[in-house]
Amino acid sequence: MLNQSFFKEKNAFIFGIIFILIISQCISTQAQSLGVSAVVNDTLNTACTVADYEVNGLSPVFSFAGSSGGNLVQLAVNPLKTGLNESARALRIKQTNETIWWSRLQITFAKPVKVNNNTRYLHLMVKTPLSSISVLTFEPKEHWFGSGVSRRNEWCDVVVDLMASTYNLNGTVLKGFGICSNSATFIPNNEWYVDQVSFSADAKARPLRTTFLDQITCEMTTEDTDWNFVDKNPLNTLKLTNNGISSVSFKLNINVRSASKDSIQYSQHDLTLAVGESKTIQHELVNPNPGFYRYYLDLTDGNVIRNKVIRQIGYNPDQMNIALDAEPDFDSFWNLAKAELASVAPMYKVTYKQTSGTHLIYDVEMKSIKGKTIKGYLSVPNKTGKFPAIVISFGYGVTATIPDRNDDYVAFAYNIRGQGISTDYTRTDDFFVNGLTDKNTYYYREAYMDALRAVDFICSRSEVDTTKIFAEGESQGGALTYVIAALDSRILAASPRLPFLADFPVYYNIKEKVNEIDEWPMYGLKQYMSKYNFPSATLFRNLSYFDLKNFARKIKCPILMCVGLQDATCPPSINFAAYNMVKQPKEYVILKTNGHYSSPSFISYKDAWYQKIINNMKTSVKEIKINDFDNQIHTSVYEKKLKIENTTGSPLHLTVYSVDGKLKNKMIIQKSNSLPIDSGIYFLSFSDYQNQTTRKVLVH
Repeated sequence: MLNQSFFKEKNAFIFGIIFILIISQCISTQAQSLGVSAVVNDTLNTACTVADYEVNGLSPVFSFAGSSGGNLVQLAVNPLKTGLNESARALRIKQTNETIWWSRLQITFAKPVKVNNNTRYLHLMVKTPLSSISVLTFEPKEHWFGSGVSRRNEWCDVVVDLMASTYNLNGTVLKGFGICSNSATFIPNNEWYVDQVSFSADAKARPLRTTFLDQITCEMTTEDTDWNFVDKNPLNTLKLTNNGISSVSFKLNINVRSASKDSIQYSQHDLTLAVGESKTIQHELVNPNPGFYRYYLDLTDGNVIRNKVIRQIGYNPDQMNIALDAEPDFDSFWNLAKAELASVAPMYKVTYKQTSGTHLIYDVEMKSIKGKTIKGYLSVPNKTGKFPAIVISFGYGVTATIPDRNDDYVAFAYNIRGQGISTDYTRTDDFFVNGLTDKNTYYYREAYMDALRAVDFICSRSEVDTTKIFAEGESQGGALTYVIAALDSRILAASPRLPFLADFPVYYNIKEKVNEIDEWPMYGLKQYMSKYNFPSATLFRNLSYFDLKNFARKIKCPILMCVGLQDATCPPSINFAAYNMVKQPKEYVILKTNGHYSSPSFISYKDAWYQKIINNMKTSVKEIKINDFDNQIHTSVYEKKLKIENTTGSPLHLTVYSVDGKLKNKMIIQKSNSLPIDSGIYFLSFSDYQNQTTRKVLVH
């Protein structure tokens, strides 16, 4: 997925070009479809359109890419008047394979455009059924600008500031750009359109508008910096502006709906706007229940109606009531799975691959449950010592990438079976539903064990300080992160981003109520249920064994979660379904404008959070060198009792610390003692006043 996400998992999606289509006989028609009027730079010193490129025999080149190899994206001329300029042409991109993850239209200019103040902004109109798109530039350097569109099936302005990037493009030449859907959504015969591509020196420049709906823009300001209200009524201000050439009168309907799309509040307003006039409307949501709310706007002049989703906001989401549905045998089910994994020899194979900056990179292979081969990339600081480690899980279908770090961390990035580089797996159905008729054959039973085997591997490395292991991931990777933290007490802390696979009954209801039942994953799920005559009661019972909210209650380490507030793929409500069940120290970060992608700012925050936890450990728990004295102390755990055997011949002083450095117990050990202990990670410090040692104890 899943992140979905795609932005920091922009590294996560495969930019393999599926095919390149050179326009020949239909160059003229397709150029008209773009409706381009590009004011070109000082170098060319002329006003030039794509049509000019044709006249000069310099036709633009269109190419297409998808993340699932072999799937095609088709270019076609739209015969209907769908463009905002009422033209008979618009560029239509049609997905011909329902399992495509994302699609990208790439346009290369035959005449380059110099990026300076005269051509600073790229403008285009996009219409897509997806939750968001992004614009990238390429040549001289390909990178993301993050221009998102969150309104489905509606023509939207996309404005890209070519100067506002981490790369300085001033004085360089832009040879093209690309448009990419970055929502992990499967829609059969998905179609999206591009029209009116142009450049300008004015960010506010817009293509010609012909109807009142095209003239009206609506902005919403929210009386909260992250659009997540805590203990105060959500207050929002709508600003409507007439950018057209004539006065307009229309009705505005404001409909606030819950995450499950139930109508909470409705109001209607009659408005008249003169040319250039703006009017504001304040809207307060009074005493809502904890959760998330979307603002829907309907504008109508009696003939045409525009439906718009302006924004989603939050209200005390960490107080949402969550219904657990774990079956009585939930724990024993996963204990059996872990025992089966433990019976499989991992057979680690580590091969040097390359040196990247300050780190050595290795290819890794290992055996997991059912004997399947799991692959990944290991990144190790190029110096001696023991280092903290991060286990990185990836989104649905996303290929693992080499960890890009320049600090003193070991990182292991891996793919669960059948995904990315771990190809040792065959299936008859989509991963999400494969084997779902029986909880024992469901894909994620084995996939979750692959995640634990990744932790086994990192703990086997001599370079790793096994007291400092972190887990992280986005989308499906966020789900795997929760599972690792719940089932493996070796994890010091975990950071799930935009987690998938949570609160299935609510997720199913959310997807169905917004008429997105043909989107992934519900499209495939309904097909599967029909194919196998699979009743919904059995469906949700089986899924309950894999629901993050039922795992989260077992977590014994700190959690830092990231949420995309506008995420339609893994909505915030399911993110918090798991988060609210965690009983350990926890923290969430809401990215208010993000869909199914995180951000570099959060990644930096997360890394600082890791270091803060490590620093707290160093100040709270002394690190004492282990010597021969340790060989005379034996510890074991059985049924939540810690047994200690002392063969030194003299009394020992024992101090027990929790992972966050808190004192849990102090006692004198004669020959043999036992004490009750909860699940978690503990540090035991032994002393006879001449010798000292510490050891970590993991209690499952």
